[in-house]
Order: sequence, then C-alpha cells, then structure tokens
Amino acid sequence: MYIYQPPNHHPDDGVWVTGAFGFYAENESSGLGAFHRMSIGGDKWRLLAAAFQSDVKYDFFGIGGDGRGPAIPLSQPMDLVAGEVLRRVTPNLFLGLKGTYSETEIGLNIPTDSLPPSLDLDKLVVDLTLATLTPRLRYDSRDSDFYPTSGFLVDADIAITRTAFGADLDYEKFSLSANHYYPLSKSGVIASRVSTQYASSDTPFFMYPAFGMGADLRGYQTGTYRDQYLIAMQSEYRHQFSQKIGGVVFLGVGAVSSELGDRGTSLPSAGVGFRYVLAQQNNVGLRFDVAKGRDDTTWYVGVGEAF
Repeated sequence: MYIYQPPNHHPDDGVWVTGAFGFYAENESSGLGAFHRMSIGGDKWRLLAAAFQSDVKYDFFGIGGDGRGPAIPLSQPMDLVAGEVLRRVTPNLFLGLKGTYSETEIGLNIPTDSLPPSLDLDKLVVDLTLATLTPRLRYDSRDSDFYPTSGFLVDADIAITRTAFGADLDYEKFSLSANHYYPLSKSGVIASRVSTQYASSDTPFFMYPAFGMGADLRGYQTGTYRDQYLIAMQSEYRHQFSQKIGGVVFLGVGAVSSELGDRGTSLPSAGVGFRYVLAQQNNVGLRFDVAKGRDDTTWYVGVGEAF
C-alpha cells in the first residue's frame, strides 16, 4: 500500500491509498488485485475502485453445517471489478452506491484419475455472471481510519443483484455492522463489533453469510458454518507497548441459522495477537493472530486491524 496526500489536496481530505495485493495457499489457491481509495472536495466525497482475479480451492460443507460433516472440494476462479461513491450529508454521515460485476465458474476440485472414464469434469462446471448495485449508509466518527481509538463506524448495505443489470440471478443480501472504539489509556483501546447479515433464498451458496470471511469471528475455517442468517459479537483489547510493538486479546460469539431471529448453535471465539507497526505516521501494523473456535485453532497474518 502507498498511503499519501496528493498535491494541492484540501486540508480536510483524508489520505489517499493505492495498493496491490495477492495471495497463494498450499492448496494452490491464488489471487491478485489492485485498489485505489481517495477523498476529495474537503472529504465530501469518498471514492473507491478495485479489480480482483482469483482461483480459489475450498471445501463446501453445506448450508447450516456443523463443521464436522463431509465436504465437497470445489474450485472457483473469479474475475471481479467494483466501484463505490459515498457523499457526506452530515458531519459524520455518508450515503452512496457501490457497483460490482463479476464472472465466476464453480466446479469439482478432484483428481481426474479418480473419475469414471465417461465423466467429464468440464460438464459439471457452473458459470455465473453477477452484477450488483448496493445502496450504502455509513456513519463514521472515528478519529483514524487505520487505528481508531475513539468513535463509531456503522455500515448498512443492501446488495441487489438483478438480471436487468446483466446478472444470471435475482437475489438480495442485507448487511449491518457497528464498531465502537473506547480509549482506556494513552496506550490501550477497547474495540467492539456487532454485525449481522441476511441473504435471500435465491442467493448463490458462496455468497451466503459464513464465518471465516471478513472481520467476524476468527477461529473458523471458511464456510464450516454458513447459512442465510448470521450474527456475531466480539470485543478486543489493543495495547501499544511501544511505537513499534503492540498486542491484543479478543473474545467473541456468533451463530448462523436459516431464519431471522433464530440464534442457532452458539459459536465461541477467543485469541491473542501481536502487532508490528509498519507505518508509524498512520499507525498501520502487521497483524499476527491466533484464534480458537469451536472446532479448530486458526492463524492469521494481515495488514491493519481485524476491524
């Protein structure tokens, strides 16, 4: 990431961020992408553009799975482009629209020598085009984008996918999250997050809410708990031991279910983490976390805080 202020920027504009990212996993999953985020007009407008190409191998545990049953190995390449515009309407409130277009294929990821001679894997591939418009509401009173120590961040989205936009399916997905940051001292912060998601019944399975993706409930392999409805709560204590070194401890709980309001099985999460600050001016750190979920212990490496 390159974090900077362009020439002749307005004093109230936030920093601009331009970056590239990629990954490779031992199961031969890989991906590459780039993004640009900017603030203009005295921070009246916040703009984002991104492009991503990936080929992900993963296990599908079913919908509402308990994380212990048999899994189907899948392969899913995807090309995606996205853009977002947010407009400030009050000092801390933004309204806007996000657009996403993607093309993907979903097929079995199994050795061909284990198949019957007459079975062609290519005939089992599902092609999907998804085109989504997402009205967005954001309330942001944080004192920093990268390492907030006070304030709120609330996001509410309604992702609408329609054949009229060029997609192959019609469905909706609703998301609501609220983060709160409270300083305990000059070096300690309590960060808390509550989030919920709901997907309509026609949503593709890989777009269903699931733990293991995003900021909610570390300690779970992606997709072991996946269903139409998700809710999660977590809190984290962050402490800066020095300008370069920090640490965290966190606790959380969540659930997935097929109906709104159904709590499902409670899924706990607990863990600790280490931080090494890479960019002191904006307090952007390298994140190492280890989390214990209901069934597994999972390690994470990333840039920036979990939420």
